[in-house]
Amino acid sequence: MVIAVNEIVKNPSLVSNPKEITYVEDRRSKKLKSIIIPAKYKEEFEEFLKEKKMKEWMERNKGLLEMEHPEFLDSCVEDIGEWLDELENRAR
Repeated sequence: MVIAVNEIVKNPSLVSNPKEITYVEDRRSKKLKSIIIPAKYKEEFEEFLKEKKMKEWMERNKGLLEMEHPEFLDSCVEDIGEWLDELENRAR
């Protein structure tokens, strides 16, 4: 479903309790402003975000991971573990 920003003011339940994925669009500029995802997709979305963050981290640290110093990898693994624990705690 696509709704305009001004429709939210008139009918807040469109965002407070969406029944489907909702796209909020600025009707004048035809630009997408937000995507509202119902809570029933929370677990799937969190899993997607974890994977996305991990891919971004791997891309940022690609050169470092290819280094010949294996002791560096130990600290990377620890950092990733702490980061994942932090994400799980936020989700609760």
